[in-house]
Amino acid sequence: MTSAYGCLCLGMRPGYTVHARQPAPYGVAFDMDGNLYVAKHEGGTVDLIERCGSLIARLPAVGQNPTNRAFWNGSLYVTDDDSAVV
Repeated sequence: MTSAYGCLCLGMRPGYTVHARQPAPYGVAFDMDGNLYVAKHEGGTVDLIERCGSLIARLPAVGQNPTNRAFWNGSLYVTDDDSAVV
């Protein structure tokens, strides 16, 4: 099956794994296009993963411990456990 994104996928592709020494994923959020945003606790980033499982971007967070994500009016909001900011 080919999606509108031009790739073969039936959901998230296995393989986005975390090893013991890497920052752990804390939570996820999907945008309107089906892209996945994963906060990397103790990593200071939010990974943007496209529908078929490829990493699109690693977005810098305000602090080292991004936690929750939410979309509002087309903007991504991320809370940070360390600095207590949004």
